[in-house]
Amino acid sequence: MVMHSHYDTSLVDVTSQTPELTTSPSGHRYLVGTRKRTIRDVNFIKGWFRSNGCLPDFETMSEADLNDQLCQFYLHARTKDDKPFTRTSLLGLRASLNRYLLSLPPGRKQWSTILKHPAFATSNRIMNRKSTEERNRDRPPKTVPISLADLNKLMSSKILHTSFPVGLQKKVWLDIVLHFGLRGNKAMWALTKNSFLLEVDKAGRQYYHLNHETELPKQEVYSEMKDWYWYSRMYEIADSPRCPVQSLSKYLQKLSLSCNEFFQRALESRAMCSGVDGDTTWYRGPMGDQAVMKMMSDMSRFSSLSRIYTNTSVRSTLDELLGKQGVVLDVLFMQKGEPITSDRLEFKSNLIHNAFYTCEGEHN
Repeated sequence: MVMHSHYDTSLVDVTSQTPELTTSPSGHRYLVGTRKRTIRDVNFIKGWFRSNGCLPDFETMSEADLNDQLCQFYLHARTKDDKPFTRTSLLGLRASLNRYLLSLPPGRKQWSTILKHPAFATSNRIMNRKSTEERNRDRPPKTVPISLADLNKLMSSKILHTSFPVGLQKKVWLDIVLHFGLRGNKAMWALTKNSFLLEVDKAGRQYYHLNHETELPKQEVYSEMKDWYWYSRMYEIADSPRCPVQSLSKYLQKLSLSCNEFFQRALESRAMCSGVDGDTTWYRGPMGDQAVMKMMSDMSRFSSLSRIYTNTSVRSTLDELLGKQGVVLDVLFMQKGEPITSDRLEFKSNLIHNAFYTCEGEHN
């Protein structure tokens, strides 16, 4: 068998009767990006099967046949650069296939989840083995939460002041990581000006939310974005110099009109200068992905903190601060079993803001 097919988003649509994929079997509404990613991944898997002498119509084949073909796919599928898929990418492809099979309309074969069904034990063992090998090889260092002393020092430093380009950008980055659970350097680097939308609720309160119509073009980016808090809101804090809505609105106004990237390079002549508001553009050209990756470490150095923290330290710090109040961060953003009201979403937004920005009273 010639194993030469690779991940290619230009494959023709081989899912001739793809369901709408609007909602999951449990009734959860899929994001537009999730639906597009699912169809794209399913097309790729079908194309790989066809190119390598396997049956492509897995909607009607037996569980045993699909399991055998998935074993070959997990072992031999390659990227367009002829490299083995990473664990994250394979998990994403498997999740898309599972999502597709469970969403087949009535009248077609009804599938059980391939993630836990005994018939797929062999292929899932291959996946688990690859996952274990990669985790052992690329195990990241343990994330260290920001100490209370360093957090107070950070809050009182100039690095979060919105009166100059670098400070405004750092504060906006911090706010969106806190409120939307942003993680993944490639995913954050892929943000655009249209990634956040400003709305007003029925009570007249302004808030930002993630744009649900975002298209996620790359598997790695989708894998990093899928666990963000897509239905969270970042509410305004009236009369507060730390208001995240005011900061983000100001930042968007200062971005270059000729560049659509969300993270742009601060103009060197004004990077650390305050008092340059007006209608002046503060940023020009996209920021490199390495610069986004070093946001928290740069803030640590500028503020002379006791150690150099990483971007992941922000989430672990928030987790620790909320834990002291008896709140579990992931549970806070679970929508199951509770009405999604504006008041509830504003409460969550304020809880997050106050936990991080108010350690020993509001900083000015």
